[in-house]
Amino acid sequence: MSDLIVGIDLGTTNSEVAAFSGGRVRVLGPAGLDERLDGLHAEPGFAAATLDIEPMSVGVRRIGPFAVEAAQVAHTKESYAYRVSVGEGSGLVYSGDCGRAEDLDALIRPGDALLCEVSFGVGPVPTDAAHLAGPDVGSLAARTGAGRVLLTHLLMRRDRAATIASVEALFDGPVRFVDPGDRIELPAT
Repeated sequence: MSDLIVGIDLGTTNSEVAAFSGGRVRVLGPAGLDERLDGLHAEPGFAAATLDIEPMSVGVRRIGPFAVEAAQVAHTKESYAYRVSVGEGSGLVYSGDCGRAEDLDALIRPGDALLCEVSFGVGPVPTDAAHLAGPDVGSLAARTGAGRVLLTHLLMRRDRAATIASVEALFDGPVRFVDPGDRIELPAT
């Protein structure tokens, strides 16, 4: 069995997916991730020695029992959101850093858990910032039929309770923040 981690921050755009299998860590992420990691560690070859890195692309890939569907989103030149599922049941959609909620519409299926960045809390989002606010997320969840909303990436000095309320004003399902170390289980089908 594989464990899958989405939204790891390897110094790029929060657009990486990692899977642990057979004693190695397989990482899918933006092109050039290996060079960026080598630079962060000031050690040429660090990434190749420690990780199995593959460039991400739009479409569906299998990672162990998981189907990982990637779509490009507005943030940087190469930022991705993901839908992770097992079988035909509901899945988990992770926004990564995302500047347009509409970019996520095609990934979300009714009943999916939406793990979404909400950097600017209740908003507004500055025009030059490619991130989301609570009302963007609430509207997205409502129009796509998400089953629940899991919020992340709130900037400092933003109010968690007010941000949750701004999502709940537009979405009737459960809403909460996730914290480091939380585990989200997908229903097996």
